[in-house]
Amino acid sequence: MSTPYRAKLTTPISIVPAILIALLISNLGAQTQYNISGMEAFLFYRDKGTFSENIIDNESFILWDVNIGGGSATGRSYETFVKIKVRSTENGCAEGILEVVVSDSERGSVIQKQQFQLGLFELNRENTYPLLIYGTFTALSITAKFIGKGGGSSMTKIIPFGFGE
Repeated sequence: MSTPYRAKLTTPISIVPAILIALLISNLGAQTQYNISGMEAFLFYRDKGTFSENIIDNESFILWDVNIGGGSATGRSYETFVKIKVRSTENGCAEGILEVVVSDSERGSVIQKQQFQLGLFELNRENTYPLLIYGTFTALSITAKFIGKGGGSSMTKIIPFGFGE
């Protein structure tokens, strides 16, 4: 009577968890190739055809009743121009999109959504993508997110518009 064939285990079972942990740690250290590196926003003054200073993360700029030239506004503003900056750690064409969602930060409702094809990048250089937001009367949340190969980066900024008496 012959004995059944048994596969011989050449790797000890105790080493398998160590290999899995090493693979997980190496993937955690992987960096994205394209990162959202900054966001700026500027009021557009219709009555002057000019822009304000950057209003994102600018606590000294008062954003109250900007549609009638209130707060720190130097003219009437109904639109906000936003610049989203994306930095690349390599040369080439990005295989993905930049998605920007503008929401009412108090109610959570989406006001505007825009997608951009990222295009060509140079090593350690930034590309800038424009967005014009209409009707800036309520506090806004702006989220920019890279979707695609080499991405995963996102950034959210709040513009605390206010109005009333």
